[in-house]
Amino acid sequence: GNIANASLGAVTALPTGLVSGTIEQVVQKVSGFSGGTDLESTSFVSTYLTETITPSSTSSKILINYMWEHKFNATSEGYGTAIHRAISGGSSGNISETEQNQYNYLQGFSSETRFYPSLQYVDSPSTTSAITYTIYIKGHTTSRIEWQPKRIILIEIGG
Repeated sequence: GNIANASLGAVTALPTGLVSGTIEQVVQKVSGFSGGTDLESTSFVSTYLTETITPSSTSSKILINYMWEHKFNATSEGYGTAIHRAISGGSSGNISETEQNQYNYLQGFSSETRFYPSLQYVDSPSTTSAITYTIYIKGHTTSRIEWQPKRIILIEIGG
């Protein structure tokens, strides 16, 4: 049914399970790299998509959004991406759940097919120290894939 406007003024709390938050800051890096990367590795390699953010609270979450362009040069190729996080210049580690969680595999497309995907991930770093996020990529096979980073956007969501 409908709720009368007078009833809305009587609301004192939200139901449990609803998440609230505010956008505290947004950091964006647009890649100046225009040549693309010829990926011919089945091991993860670092990309030019890297950016740093310093959360204002330990309860903040960071929404990571990254975009790129890629071109397959054969009819059966694939690749995986991973997000690495380093806090205060420390060692970097993969925080994305698994490479398969962020994995693209195409079969049957004609060669020279271009795609412009983006992926998102929410991190709960529990720190107010500077955090550097870097996107890594690896091929499913050693077939050549042209991969060009476009941008990474980090959004701090207050807890």
